[in-house]
Amino acid sequence: MADTWISVAEGVYYRTCSGFSTNVGLVVGAEAALVVDTRSSAREGREMLAEVQALAPVPVRHVVNTHFHFDHCFGNEAFLPAAIWGHRLCASRMLQEGEAEKAMVVKALPDRAEVTITPPTRLVDTRAEIDLGGRTVVLWHPGVGHTDHDLVVDIPDADVTFTGDLLEEGMAPAFGDSWPAQWPSALDRLLRSALGTIIPGHGKQVSRSFVEAARDDLSTVVDLFRTADDRAEIIARSPFPRDHTLVALHRFLATTEGKGS
Repeated sequence: MADTWISVAEGVYYRTCSGFSTNVGLVVGAEAALVVDTRSSAREGREMLAEVQALAPVPVRHVVNTHFHFDHCFGNEAFLPAAIWGHRLCASRMLQEGEAEKAMVVKALPDRAEVTITPPTRLVDTRAEIDLGGRTVVLWHPGVGHTDHDLVVDIPDADVTFTGDLLEEGMAPAFGDSWPAQWPSALDRLLRSALGTIIPGHGKQVSRSFVEAARDDLSTVVDLFRTADDRAEIIARSPFPRDHTLVALHRFLATTEGKGS
């Protein structure tokens, strides 16, 4: 149900936004609220802030970026002066590549020209905890997968997990910045942690069986990359569409040869 905030536990909400089907989240504690990702422009960020202020009786003091792709973090500026959390490499990628990504996006979506690149300043390497007052949110890095800096957001007392684009429901994985050979292991780590409600980076909430199927499909395509005789066989046997498979193959070759970025 796009553009509607859905309650998945007491004080925990998510919304599937129109346009890119990007999921954003809201977690409310006794003293502060936290949002997961901020949409794809300053305008959308401001709209999101107004919506969460109507839902939460406490101020938004924390923002988490699950990764650096524009549809998840170009609304950051609207939430200042909240603390913006992200993996250390997420901040680096935004600083180094944010303007280039913005220029690329503006060609298709001119309203994104107003965006001020606003990277995380509260940096996470492996794990961090945020106290919202009577509720702790856990941020952790499961290893390289969709990017080299994905962050998972766990709300243990509500048994809810936000995965960012480690999982995408209703569409094939986006492989452009991925590490295909390591992605299945990242999902194995997710499966050891996520037991309840799982909110992917795009689409509807999913169950453990969805995560298992996603891991198995990724493992299948990686095995094809290692064993198939030619690209025609890979494309024919891949669980993903042709274009996605070819991007995944490119990234597999780059990252397994130590050339990934």
